[in-house]
Amino acid sequence: MNIHDTRWLAPFVLIAALGCDNDPAPISVQEYGAEGSRWLCTRLFDCCDADSRAGFFGVASPTPSTTEECIAYFDASLGTVFETLATSIDAGRVDYDGALAASCLEGFEEQSCEDFRAMVTGSVLVSQCDGVFQARVADGGACSTLFDCESRSCTAINADALGTCRAIAGEGDACGASTVCATGLFCDVRAEPPVCTRSREDGAECQSSLECASFSCVENECAPRAPLCEAS
Repeated sequence: MNIHDTRWLAPFVLIAALGCDNDPAPISVQEYGAEGSRWLCTRLFDCCDADSRAGFFGVASPTPSTTEECIAYFDASLGTVFETLATSIDAGRVDYDGALAASCLEGFEEQSCEDFRAMVTGSVLVSQCDGVFQARVADGGACSTLFDCESRSCTAINADALGTCRAIAGEGDACGASTVCATGLFCDVRAEPPVCTRSREDGAECQSSLECASFSCVENECAPRAPLCEAS
């Protein structure tokens, strides 16, 4: 998993987007990740047909075919991410509100399939729980995850060594494996030297889905992205 491709965060941004009026006991960041995986997979298999559901699993082969396989997939994919987050929280690089995280999770069980589909397609945006994670590291400071950085850009490429927080790169800026390009841009590694370049529109030539505005490269051509969740 490319930790600088922030689209993997989408389900957990959704998790941080619901809330309720209760004040439950705080939960650990690992519990937040595990319960988020359980909720996401339950909704995927309750609310989405098999073809559109597959878009959540990237290049996983075979695609998870049950809720349990889905949970195992996300636990394996994101377990290290949440362990790294826990280390950053302990080190003071990230503030984590466990009570707010628990409140967010409480709201999921009553969410309808219609609401879930609206969220994953981006037609409804909610932000009551944006404060679950608060970055504490300015540009130039040490980081192990993008959550550490106020800029949401960390040069660390794995959990084994700290990187440095730095500004998100703009169009034409030099880039590499540890660079986060601004929204609407991708790191064109075929350029000499590699630079952040405007994402390609449907019909343009591509070698990776990361090059396409739709995040879909089919037979070396940017293509419309399939719906993420169609009614089952």
